[in-house]
Amino acid sequence: MFCPSCGTQVDSSAQFCPNCGTKVEPPTSQPTASPPPQAAPAPAPKRDPTIAMLLELLPALFGFLGIGWIYIGETNKGIMFLVGYILIVIVECILLFMFSICTCGLGSFAYLIIPVQNIICGVISGKMVMDQAKKQG
Repeated sequence: MFCPSCGTQVDSSAQFCPNCGTKVEPPTSQPTASPPPQAAPAPAPKRDPTIAMLLELLPALFGFLGIGWIYIGETNKGIMFLVGYILIVIVECILLFMFSICTCGLGSFAYLIIPVQNIICGVISGKMVMDQAKKQG
């Protein structure tokens, strides 16, 4: 039989529910009752595509992709973007530093590629997150 309060299955010889402590009556000649229906989870709130795009683009200017993805509920994808892009920028900085040393400082202008790359990647990812937010509703 099942507890009428919480729906936990209770041994037919028990007088109280082991989960919530509610007194349970042994069933008479009625068939075993099914547990109470579970409420359906609330739908995720709708996220504004423009805000999602801005949350992806603006932090990307500083090397942080993925914030917009987290905002629309794509948490795993957002964390992968965030960690992956930070690792890419770190590796680029190391390589550019080595290039700058090898060219006696003449290659220092190559560091300008990072802000340009941040803008390009931010725009692309911002467009993708905006499209995904529109699909979600």
